[in-house]
Amino acid sequence: MPQRNIKEALDSEAIRSPRLLTIPQTAEFLQVSKSCLNKWRSGGGGPIFIRLAGGSIRYRLSDLVAFIEARAHSSTSTYAA
Repeated sequence: MPQRNIKEALDSEAIRSPRLLTIPQTAEFLQVSKSCLNKWRSGGGGPIFIRLAGGSIRYRLSDLVAFIEARAHSSTSTYAA
């Protein structure tokens, strides 16, 4: 996925649609490993996910953007270590 700033992503048509991403697509979008996503799902703290019939896991693009936005800080003093 081409890098864009979050504002552009929020304003795009893609973010308003209910597009579902696979685990590999989500890992690429967030620039984390698939194993990181698996740990987040089992232990909590990661983005909201959807479990479809047959156990398939999907992530909504809008939830991923919200996950990123919730973790934005302007300085290290704005969050607890």
